[in-house]
Amino acid sequence: MRLSVSPAFKPTPFGRYYLTHLLARGGMAEVYTAKAFGAGDFEKTVVVKKILPQFADDERFITMLSDEARVTVQLTHTHIVQLLDFGTVNGQYYIAMEYIDGVDLKDVVTAAHQCGAAVPADVIGVVMSAVCRGLDHAHRKTGKDGAPLGIVHRDLSPHNVLLSFAGEVKVADFGIAKAASNVTKTQTGEIKGKVAYMSPEQAAGAALDARTDIFSAGLVLYELFTGVPLFEGDSQLEILGRIKATHVNPEMLPDTIPAPWRPIVAKALAHDTTDRYASAGEFERAIAELLQQAPVVTSTRLPEYLHTLFAGRIADRDRVLEPPIDPSVRLQLASFSGRVIAAAPEDVAAGTGTQALQSKSVSLRQAVMQSAKRFYLAVCVVNIILSVAADFLKPLFALAPTLLIISIALAGGIYLFSLRKYRRSNPFQRVLQSKIGEVFVFFAISAGIWATITVLSIFTPPRGVLAAKIKPVGKYQEQLLRIEEEIADIKTTTQEIAAGVRDIRQAIDELGRSGTIIAKPKTPQEFYHNARQFTLAGRTGEAIEAYQAFLEAQPDFVDVHQSFQALLLNTAGAERAREVYATLQTERRDNIVIKMMNFRLRPKEAYLQGLRELRTAHPDFAPAHLALLQHIAAEGMARLTTAEWRDAEAAYVRLQQLDRQGQFKEFFLDKEALQKVYDELRRFDAMVVSFGGERLAQPVRFYINQGRSAVSVSVSPNDLPPEDILYNVDTAEPLLSMGLTAIINPLTNKPAANEQVQLQLAPGKHTIYAKYIDAKGVASPLFTHEFDVWPFRIDITPEPAASPDGTRSAELAFLEYLNHSFTTFYYSVDAPTLDQRTTQTRVTLQGLRAGPHSVYVQASNESGNKTAVFNQSIQLY
Repeated sequence: MRLSVSPAFKPTPFGRYYLTHLLARGGMAEVYTAKAFGAGDFEKTVVVKKILPQFADDERFITMLSDEARVTVQLTHTHIVQLLDFGTVNGQYYIAMEYIDGVDLKDVVTAAHQCGAAVPADVIGVVMSAVCRGLDHAHRKTGKDGAPLGIVHRDLSPHNVLLSFAGEVKVADFGIAKAASNVTKTQTGEIKGKVAYMSPEQAAGAALDARTDIFSAGLVLYELFTGVPLFEGDSQLEILGRIKATHVNPEMLPDTIPAPWRPIVAKALAHDTTDRYASAGEFERAIAELLQQAPVVTSTRLPEYLHTLFAGRIADRDRVLEPPIDPSVRLQLASFSGRVIAAAPEDVAAGTGTQALQSKSVSLRQAVMQSAKRFYLAVCVVNIILSVAADFLKPLFALAPTLLIISIALAGGIYLFSLRKYRRSNPFQRVLQSKIGEVFVFFAISAGIWATITVLSIFTPPRGVLAAKIKPVGKYQEQLLRIEEEIADIKTTTQEIAAGVRDIRQAIDELGRSGTIIAKPKTPQEFYHNARQFTLAGRTGEAIEAYQAFLEAQPDFVDVHQSFQALLLNTAGAERAREVYATLQTERRDNIVIKMMNFRLRPKEAYLQGLRELRTAHPDFAPAHLALLQHIAAEGMARLTTAEWRDAEAAYVRLQQLDRQGQFKEFFLDKEALQKVYDELRRFDAMVVSFGGERLAQPVRFYINQGRSAVSVSVSPNDLPPEDILYNVDTAEPLLSMGLTAIINPLTNKPAANEQVQLQLAPGKHTIYAKYIDAKGVASPLFTHEFDVWPFRIDITPEPAASPDGTRSAELAFLEYLNHSFTTFYYSVDAPTLDQRTTQTRVTLQGLRAGPHSVYVQASNESGNKTAVFNQSIQLY
């Protein structure tokens, strides 16, 4: 899980947990990292999902939440995120889960795409094998009576496959899993889950079994190889239509999927459930058989790849400091977890060795004065400024009564909120003594001031005291009134335009809910409704006619044009689509949207040239900026020159400005299509931030992968694919060519961006020297990269469960490498002492606490010659 610190969040106790960082905030819950404490120095990092208070009274939602907890807690497996706790704190429901220090699979796909390189096939095999094992465990889970629980994930996607930086693979979010024992039953025909990763039977609202997860896993496997989802569209309706209509076979799969993998992908994505793998276990065995034919994949392959791909993120994570925790709070939470201290933290007695939090008995006057002294300056300054503003704005707006109501509401709300915490004894004094009590006093005093001002304003002139007595103030007030009238006129005009768009959308929504086709449509809304219904029913010819009738009347909606063009291209062909749009442009020569959509049907270079012309001629035309960014996001930032990257960034900044001015969203009729565009823009924003920084910091990437008998070396410039790459190891003279001109990327029909070279290298430290030649024949500076070659390799496998005393174990395996033979191995944990030795190739490390560890190893042969000391990091949970 990505650790991002919210500056507005303050670490705080929550029940038996101490919330440390806010990870995410959604429509139903907030997700935090948290600490759980126990006896001694026991400490564990977990993830706490707090359900928002407004859902606490939703009986159906809480029942579903209980179902989720009851299902997920039964799933104890190495490749499934473990649920640890479920309960309430002050009426707020929460779930505590295992913390995964890493990223999700969608992050991996995005990061690899930004780098211009595909995810390696061996990494994909390791990840998907683990996902299948986790799913198989859930599918085969039985109850206490031995009967299958019938658990189906139903929402598998790259977002809920988590990878830890230590190499663990976990399936998360069985939140909408369906079990036969659930109290909350999913109604037949109800669709849940992410639309783009649904199976055909799920898209149709049919009954589901474990084979729907097989299909979703196949979609994840497809996206890992290609970098894009199989099913995309401008709306959920369009995506569902494609899922229902698509029948995948090995021949139609793109070349980015290696030939040996295509039958596996095609079988997992079989449209008919009887043609798919019968179980996730069978799917996993097919992947395992394929991996056995490839070079041996070590257990360190996945963590090494993740550390290379996310080096910057790991460095940022390491710079995030853990918030300091008061020892008294730590003791209270540890005691609370063990049910030793039942009282609330503020009532812990001083005799326990912690600081007492008891309140002092003070009079009401003393409590008010203590708080008022801290705030008197702020009260005076703020209220004097607001009093002047209220007097000046009196003809326009009754500010004084408004501020009175706000002050009373805030003071009352703060007091009632604080009272829940201090309701045992002396509540009013304890509220006033707290820090939030100071805010309460500020608004309480302000309420008194504004009550007085509100009464006095009745007896002052209608234009206010300042405007009536001071002529310059009165002059400015008159100018303000004229501006207000002009703004009111502009607002009325804007509201009329927006009302027209709303009427169209409302009419379309009302028609859409009916689900019927109108026999004789007359209005644009009716034509658009029929187009959507015809598309859903597969009647593409009639859908095309309905779309064309709508666009002749309402031609300014980009998403409608996109749906119309998709139908034309898929049925009538590209030539017919160009004829239709040539006619539309002839009829409406001045319409910019039609002109842009006409460019969209041209070859890629002509389309981009047309977009540039539109951006130059119409700099405020937001769809042209958006179309350019969508093209760049689809192609990948790695294919841009630095100048093109900066041009894309400028287009993104301009589009943000136009969006803030309200000149963007009015070009989209469908709310789902608009939301998808905003999601794309957020992804582009992340690409600009990460890729731009990486390009400036590191113009060349080096990839080192040590195999059983050789070391694989590759070099990849961050700019456009070069004409050639020159390299050598441990010497800069002479530099050897990687021969890129002989390797053509089938997707771009251009030389490949990088090429692996297999080298025989002696154990120890090495340096690679490299430079590249660009398309103009200009050589880059010489770059260097240091790396280690081990004379042997080690595998470290954590045991799945903790010992009764809470410690963990891990298996350490010594494996031969580079044709070396060793008789004795020396090792130690967390210190380079090498105080343990073995002649076996496998040993068990015991008594390890949860958290990061360093394992130091060394080997010697029959002659007693020892290797250098090597170390490797592991993470135990």
